Amino acid sequence: PGAFDRTPNGDFDAFVIRLSASGAALDYATFLGGNASDGAYGIAVDAVGHAYVVGDTQSANFPTTSGGFDTSFNGQHDGFVVRLNAIGTVLDFSTFVGGSNLDYARSIKFDDFARVYVGGPTYSSDFPTTPMAYDTTFNGGSFDAYLLRLNAAGSALDYSTYLGGSDLDGVG
Repeated sequence: PGAFDRTPNGDFDAFVIRLSASGAALDYATFLGGNASDGAYGIAVDAVGHAYVVGDTQSANFPTTSGGFDTSFNGQHDGFVVRLNAIGTVLDFSTFVGGSNLDYARSIKFDDFARVYVGGPTYSSDFPTTPMAYDTTFNGGSFDAYLLRLNAAGSALDYSTYLGGSDLDGVG
């Protein structure tokens, strides 16, 4: 009861479950998704219990939050970055990440300042990069890796860069 989303939304949804410290009870369980296919591939939990989740979605109506970095579905398949509050009832922030092609968010970490680091593969030559980034150009092959850092509010990119050469590159 009280979880962010208690009902399935589409073809298949991502989900987040938190068990009690002993593993004997369910603290919360929530779906994350829209009307198409959604999958979660990485999770990190901070000291106060916020769950940071990354994955990818084909849902244009994936739940994003006002003020999120990117609240518009960008293409065929977008990555997403979500932070749930400590009791799983509210999305502190939720944003898409991606360009006009296939984009996947696979790895997530956060630092002592609650900035969020995300990596994955992208097929998008228009993936959002930041000025002065290490590499702002899609490098070839079918897909490149990317690394980005969101600010603590999930509202802006501190930096975003491609990583890769002329062949297939990814972060997993």
